[in-house]
Amino acid sequence: FENARLMNEICLTRESGDFENSTTVGQVLELGDALRARWDQHFAERLVDRFTLPRRMKVGKLSRGQRAALAVTVGLASRAPLTMLDEPHLGMDAPSRYAFYEELLADYAEHPRTILLSTHHIDEVAFILEDVVIIDHGRLLMQSSVDHLRAAGVELTGPADAVDMIDSRTPDVVRAPARPHQVGGRVPTLRPRPRPPSDRCRDRRRPDPAPGPVRPPHERGGDFMSNEMMTDVARETHEPVRRPVGPPALSTTAAITTLGHLGWLGWVWLAVALLYGVAMVPISIFAELDGNSIWQDAVAGWQQWLVFAAGITTVPTFAKMMITNGVTRSQLSKSSIVAMVSLGVIGGLFITAGLAAEGLIYEANDWSRELRSGEVAPGFTTILGIGADSVLVLCAHFVAGWLCIAGFYRLGWVLGALFAVVGLVPAAFAELVLRVDAGTRIDVLDDSAPDLPAAVWMLATVALVAVASLAATWMTSEIELDN
Repeated sequence: FENARLMNEICLTRESGDFENSTTVGQVLELGDALRARWDQHFAERLVDRFTLPRRMKVGKLSRGQRAALAVTVGLASRAPLTMLDEPHLGMDAPSRYAFYEELLADYAEHPRTILLSTHHIDEVAFILEDVVIIDHGRLLMQSSVDHLRAAGVELTGPADAVDMIDSRTPDVVRAPARPHQVGGRVPTLRPRPRPPSDRCRDRRRPDPAPGPVRPPHERGGDFMSNEMMTDVARETHEPVRRPVGPPALSTTAAITTLGHLGWLGWVWLAVALLYGVAMVPISIFAELDGNSIWQDAVAGWQQWLVFAAGITTVPTFAKMMITNGVTRSQLSKSSIVAMVSLGVIGGLFITAGLAAEGLIYEANDWSRELRSGEVAPGFTTILGIGADSVLVLCAHFVAGWLCIAGFYRLGWVLGALFAVVGLVPAAFAELVLRVDAGTRIDVLDDSAPDLPAAVWMLATVALVAVASLAATWMTSEIELDN
């Protein structure tokens, strides 16, 4: 599952769909369109209309049947050469299930590909199947085409003695186990018979597999579907590709991750800036300010915890959505690192711009302003240094949140809680060592802090953030999708 090229050619869809509850139906379709090279947006929109899914409703508010319909929509619209549907229709009512079967068969006839469908509704799906695999307690018993299996089966009903006599004279048959109260028996034969012509609308024919149990992959040699086989399947898909087929680019996944975080973080920053601006209007008219920076005291001092919360959402919000859409865990981690740096830079610019704007307001009203570092009327160089330190502090908090949540998913809640102490180290380190020159942190260790240049502390923070990012990447690569 870490082969980027093959992951984009595979779609695994389950009943829940592995969608983030806070995303809307429309956003789920947009994500599939951005990440799936063979995605058919027009087909997806038509399925949404057929299943009457509200595009603006969040996934968390959908009923079980609606979530199943959305999962089916994503599975079919992905047009992946290998599409695996793991009972996605369990929550659907009967009319919706038959609508799914109809769409599945019609789309398969138009765009042939390998589709694996697991279901307990055998009677309902029998008319759309081409091949059947029989599994008993995880053991593969038989694989055969539907036509061959139907032609090879004979059911005998009668007195138990007569059936037993036929059974003893026919050693190459498999007899179904008789029930305790059964008078007669059933003898489904497995002898090969000529395959009758199929009335299906598919032109391609594959040779029937030999009847009998299916050998496991390690005995057959190679994987279930090798790279060459996947390439052949992709070539058989008679669909004009609208864009180059392959894994989504890092720029695409990084943009989705970053914009996903900014979807709520940006609104918070905008609201804070507006509230600050509205509050400063009456203050500048009716009051006179002299002393500490309001922006530094009321705004800049808690922005790192917003970015920490963004880091926490990395795994639960983005992991399932990205991995379900063919993104590898390694690329998810790279996208998260890009998002970390982007949020750090944007947050640092937000803090720096606020300080600069406040300086203009103070200067226009002839007020004096003092930072926590003790500097009065700070110049451009000081404000720029505050911004640089703020970028590192925000990055440290993001990776700390990411590391903590990855630990919970990888180790469980008990060990994850203990690991969180280690995960918080980057944030605690940045809070302590970058406070003096930046002036945005609370001074708690002025007397005991080593007297080193600011550049040394910045480099040490960068190194710690890099190490923590590698640790978070490794933890993310080890998490299970079902957690």
